[in-house]
Amino acid sequence: MTLRELTPDLRALADIRLLRLEDGPGRGQRLLVARNAAGVGFEVAVDRGFDLAALSLDQIELGWHSPNQMRWPPPPPDGEGGFGFLRSFDGLLVTCGLDYYGPPRPGNPQHGQIWSAQGRLTGYGLDDGVLWCEGVLRQAAVYGHVLELHRRITLDLGRLTLRIRDRVTNQGFVRSPHARLYHVNFGWPLLDRDTRLTGFGDFAGHFAQVPPFPAPRRPRSWTIWPLCRMPMAWSASACTTPRWGRARMPGWAWYCNIRPRNCRPCWSGAVTGPAVLRWGSNPARRCP
Repeated sequence: MTLRELTPDLRALADIRLLRLEDGPGRGQRLLVARNAAGVGFEVAVDRGFDLAALSLDQIELGWHSPNQMRWPPPPPDGEGGFGFLRSFDGLLVTCGLDYYGPPRPGNPQHGQIWSAQGRLTGYGLDDGVLWCEGVLRQAAVYGHVLELHRRITLDLGRLTLRIRDRVTNQGFVRSPHARLYHVNFGWPLLDRDTRLTGFGDFAGHFAQVPPFPAPRRPRSWTIWPLCRMPMAWSASACTTPRWGRARMPGWAWYCNIRPRNCRPCWSGAVTGPAVLRWGSNPARRCP
């Protein structure tokens, strides 16, 4: 028996809808809210970098939510001495770049500007058993760089794997540095006292060295949480994001992040790490 014979509307199994928040700090922003037949749900913040604001499995939240509560509109990236990012930072995935990431320095706010960009929603729907949405973000200035991020997010009807495909192009007429970092944030209830942390080289050891509050009774883990009993895995292209970082935040006991990135951080004043995008070019295989 086919799905068409079972139900006249696939909303019985999966759905994706465009909503607008009407209350709280995030009032006015657009969200795409989706769910599939395998119990995976996600939210895309269309007007905040087209990032993943939330991801859940069987209604159990997997990402981290900050006290900023999806503030809208986001503060200017260069506000507060370049630390405007910290007034907006929230959600499972925050994209940083596109020409810089790292601490503030003259001409570059913390983690760049793309995280605050409003997206142009080019489409969304449920077609051929796949939930999908697409958007375009632009970082531009007159006499400056014109960079575009094209993002497509897909989730099969009955599977647990969510895919994000990004393409960055230089739409201007000057060469532009290209530095991109994906700030992937996990928190409670995915992380708790019984979670086991594996992978990423010395990530587990580094995670245990930063004391949380309250102090854990047992060593930390990262792949299993007793309630959902489901491994949480993250993978990225070795070509476009060959480098990884990781961190833990003191003060919140159950928070950690991983940070796939395309180049080394630009800690010094000189832009030596990022790839360089020429007009019409794509960053694939240009990582140092």
